[in-house]
This record gives sequence, C-alpha cells and structure tokens, in this order.
Amino acid sequence: MNEEEYVVGIDLGTTKSSIARYDEHHQRVEVIKNKEGKERIESIVRFTKEGRIIGEEARRSSQGVIIYETKRFIGKKYDSEIEKEGKKLTYKIRRNEKNGEVEIGVNEEEWYSAEEIGNMIIRKLIEEAKEEYKIAPKKAVIAVPAHFKDEERKATIYAGEIAGLEIIGIINEPTAAAIAYGYDKKYEEGKTILVFDIGGGTFDITLIRTNKRNQRVIATEGETHLGGKDIDRKVGEIVMKKWKEIDKEKAEESYKRNKYKIEMISEEIKIILSTNQRCNVDLSEFYEEDNEEDIPNIEITRKEIEEASKDIFEKCIKCIERMFQDIELKNKGITKESVEEVILVGGTSKIPKIREMVSEYFDLIPNREIDPDQTVARGAALVGFDLFKEGLIKKNKFNKDHFNEDLIHNFIQTKEDLIKPKEDLIKPKEDLIKPKEELTEDIIKKGKKDIEEEEEEDIIKRKKEELNIPTYIDITSHSIQLKTKQGFSTLIKRFTRLPTKHIQEFKTSTEYSTTACFPIFEGEGNKEEELSYLETFTITGLPELPAGAVRFEVECEITLDGTIHIIARTIEPENLLLKEEIKVTNKNQKEKQQNLESLIQRSNLLDIQDIEFKKIKSLLAEKNRLLHQLKKLGKFNEIFLLNSWFSSNPNASSLQIKSFLDNFILSFPFLK
Repeated sequence: MNEEEYVVGIDLGTTKSSIARYDEHHQRVEVIKNKEGKERIESIVRFTKEGRIIGEEARRSSQGVIIYETKRFIGKKYDSEIEKEGKKLTYKIRRNEKNGEVEIGVNEEEWYSAEEIGNMIIRKLIEEAKEEYKIAPKKAVIAVPAHFKDEERKATIYAGEIAGLEIIGIINEPTAAAIAYGYDKKYEEGKTILVFDIGGGTFDITLIRTNKRNQRVIATEGETHLGGKDIDRKVGEIVMKKWKEIDKEKAEESYKRNKYKIEMISEEIKIILSTNQRCNVDLSEFYEEDNEEDIPNIEITRKEIEEASKDIFEKCIKCIERMFQDIELKNKGITKESVEEVILVGGTSKIPKIREMVSEYFDLIPNREIDPDQTVARGAALVGFDLFKEGLIKKNKFNKDHFNEDLIHNFIQTKEDLIKPKEDLIKPKEDLIKPKEELTEDIIKKGKKDIEEEEEEDIIKRKKEELNIPTYIDITSHSIQLKTKQGFSTLIKRFTRLPTKHIQEFKTSTEYSTTACFPIFEGEGNKEEELSYLETFTITGLPELPAGAVRFEVECEITLDGTIHIIARTIEPENLLLKEEIKVTNKNQKEKQQNLESLIQRSNLLDIQDIEFKKIKSLLAEKNRLLHQLKKLGKFNEIFLLNSWFSSNPNASSLQIKSFLDNFILSFPFLK
C-alpha cells in the first residue's frame, strides 16, 4: 500500500479513543501510540483562554471548561432523557432550535454539536498518526456501538468528515472485536461466540458464528446509555456520602466547584478496586497543605461498589436475556447454552464483578487473552485495509497495467489448481512442480480474456483470501418499517444478514389520490413513539383512480455498512411506470452535508488558533527565560524595556512577539 494512501481504524469511545493501522509489509496491526506512549487518548476537550486542550492533558488541567462523554449525544434528539443526563454533567447542553439535536455549551456564545466535538477528538488521533508515519491518513473506518441507529451512525460519519477524512466504512464495535480476535487466533473450526462489549458509555452484546474464513453475526442487542461512567457516578455517590458525614461544608463546596475532579477520583477508585478489595480515597487536593489533619480518612471497599452498582449489572443481564428471547433466535433453536466462548471487550469489562456475572450466566470462563482496550480499533483497521484493497481490486480489474506476466501466470495456475484431478494429490511432490510456462502471445491473450471474464466477486474473494484477513457477515440491528394507513409494515426485520434487499407490494388506500407517501421508520414495535423516524418520500403524478387501483413495489436495500437505499415503483396500471429512488438521508442530514464545508473551515480555524496559542506560549517561556537571565545580571533597564513592550502589546501575534524578541536579543550582546 502506498504510504500516502494508508487507512486507519478508529475507536471513537465515550471516555477513551484510539487509532490503528494495518501494516501490510509486516502483516500486523499497529495501535498508534501518542507522545506519552499510550495507545488511547482521553475523549475530552478542554476550552481555555489559551485555546483547546485535547486528550490526557485536558484531563489533568483545571483551566477553562471541560467537555466529555459527548458520544452519548451524537445523532440524538434533545428529549427528557437527554435533559436528565445533562444534569449529571459539569457543562451545559441545550436543544438546537433548527434540528432538535443536542448542543454543547462552552459559554453563552460558543456552542458545538456532538459531531464537532467528536471531530476534535478524531483530529487529535489523526495528529498522532501523522506524528508516527510522517503523513496524515486520508481514509478511515470508524467503529460504532452495534445498537446505534441510522441517525447516530450517520452523525459519526459526519464527525469523521469534518475532520477531513473519507469514511470508507462503519463497523459495529463487537464485530470489529471479533475480527481482531479471529485474525490473532485464526479460528480452526466453527464456534458460537458472544462478544460482551462494555465501555465508558455504551453496552453491546453480539452473538457471532465463526469459522476459519469469516465471522457471521447472528444477533445483537445493547444500550446506548450504559457503561463505566454510570459506575463512576455510583462510586462518586459513596464518596460524597462518606465525605459529608465527616466534613459536610467542605464536601458540598468542593462538589459545586470541581464536580469533574470528583468524577476523576471516582474513576480512579473503580480502577484500583478492580485489582484490590479496598482503597483509601485521596482528597488532599481539596484541602490546604498546612491543614493535613483536616483531610478526612475515607475507605471504600469493592463490596460497596458492587452493591451500589447492582442495578447496572442487572441491566447487562437483562439485555442478554432480551436478545435470547427474540423470536428469530428461538426459531433457530439458539439459546444461551449455544454460546461456546465469551469475549470481553471495553475497559469496563475489567471489573471483576462483570467477569464473575458473565461466567455464572453462561457457565463459562470468559476469554481474557485479548486486550479489551485495543481490540475494537484493531478490528476497524483490518476492515479498513480490507475495504481499501477491495477498492483497488475493482479499480484495477480492467487496467491494462494490471495485466502483467506474473499475474496472468498465477491466474492460470490458480485455475489449474481448482480443476486438478484428485489423483494428483497422491503423486510425489517433485512431480507436481512444473516449470513456469513460457507466455506466448496466444497465452497472454487468453489470460487477459479469462481475467476479464472472471466474476468481480470471484476476483475479490480470491485476492482477499491472499491477505489472510477474516471476512465478516453483519446483520441489521433494527427493523426498517414503512407506515401505512393500516399500521406499520416491516420491510426488513432486525437480525437480517447484510447486505440485504427485500421487495414488498402496496396499493393506494385513498380514493382518487394523485400522490403516494412512504414514511420510513427504524426500530421495533408498532407505535410511532417506539420508533425512530428516518424519512418520507413521495411519488407524484398518479392517475385519479379508486383506492387499490394503483399498486406499488417498494424495494429496500441495506448495504454492509448499514446505508439504506429505497426504491418505490408503480406496477399497476402497467403503463404508468412511475419511480422514486432515495438514499435515506433525513432533512437534518441533508442540511449537515450542505454545512459540511463551513464546519470544516470552522474546525480548521480552531486548529490554526491552537497552533498560534502554542507558539505564543513557547515565546512567553522564552521571555521569562530572558527575564531570569537579566535579573541575574542586574540589568534593570532592560527588564523595564522587555516588560513595557509586552504591557503595551497584550494582543500581539506570535510573529510580532518573535520579531520583538529576536531584535531585543540582537540589541544586547550579553544575552547571546
């Protein structure tokens, strides 16, 4: 693969994010480390007067406004549940009056969508990749929770596009994990695996049937608001309760002033208690250094956390039960006893109670051979490389440069291997080794013809097998339904294998109607409030005929990455021949695509401002170095000149500051 064309896999998490790349030369997946040597960054953006801070540094800093957990809002409408969620945060959220989605507030004038915050985190990941490989990636596959609906998936793609990436695919997080696991372990035989994926903010379970060559998703279920952060808040409640019992005034004051810091401490406690039975809570930073005797001595045990988080653990089990109760699985005879292996994915899966709970439910010891933090990004990188190669195969299929002698010989040899008589298999090895056939004009001509006639799918299959990357067969996470006067009609059921295409017939239900409307919804149930509205499309120009006289054929197609295409055409009267075709993109998504360029420019401007702030910060450090040197030399006039310039030019640019400092140093030889 050309270095300029490498593809990355991105795990855009609620609390942590990572980026990976498949190294074709060494045939391995590399999770890209940041400057601190870590393979994941914090999904945090902090807005300060000196610009934005993203990642681990944002977590450590105490300046400005901190924005976190925005994955929970991506592609979501602002409703009562979101409003309730917002009250747990340290920043403000509100309803966007234009599209009804969630807006995130830095201050009264500065508001961002969840996609824009996601874009900032993705740009940070791109920066890490560029640091490692000297060139930024242009293409990516992003992993999303399996239970994400169409709006959330498209919003995630949009975040990547704002970051300047071409998103060549979206993959469900548990499927990505299974692909990474399959690549590492090389499945030798068929096995039914359950991927239990619990991260910082989302929870997915996915049932997968594996064999040596592929992973086929059978069923999936999940919660988009369930994860480690919910446990952190339970820990925080225990901390605050015990703290108030000892020092109520200080506890309440600290909570109001630095709520996020307490959440950080709660997360650290949770991590410590994953390997220890008890831990002491460090509250020293909330007290003066000279008043150490006032610092409360608080101890929390693992048992307390497990008891407080009981409802969260129960939700996980109920989610698993809900999946196995699905009628489609029951009809296939698939039960929890069918599960032969459980793979734990996501940082929260490291909690001992979760491992114990899963083990008891399935009567299996969960597989702990894979790194739960890296596996999703690794799987996404494998899929990205696979899709990229597939694109090259299609692109080069009829390229004249593609027809080189080695390719033609290998192609002919492959064909011969496929039709080789069985008796050849028992011949001595040396008898099977044939000299490379001389390529005459006729053979080259025939080779070209054979390649051109070979089905594209066969070429792709053959070439992809050479890569040794497991393929995957995914399913629909939600049903696609069409609303009629009689109620809702399911076009495609959930758990349907992807890609898929289904056709159904409908007829007009209104007398002498000249239009036919087709509202499309996503989800389970038969009530509108239980479903997510996607889009309505209309066929116009119908003849004024009695109800039922005009019949339609509605074709619904869903691609492997979940993109929905719908075609409606008239089939009676036969001479009518009306047709409407759409790629499902609702009004909000259309407006977003129209605004994409302006959001890219806004994001680029923020990047430029951040670079400028960093330059100024570095130059101010140089100024302080000069002041220190001048004080040591007793040069008070020079100190006055230096400070006076900065006092008179508070809004100077980095270029102006650098120019002044360069001239200042030149003016005083003793500073050189």
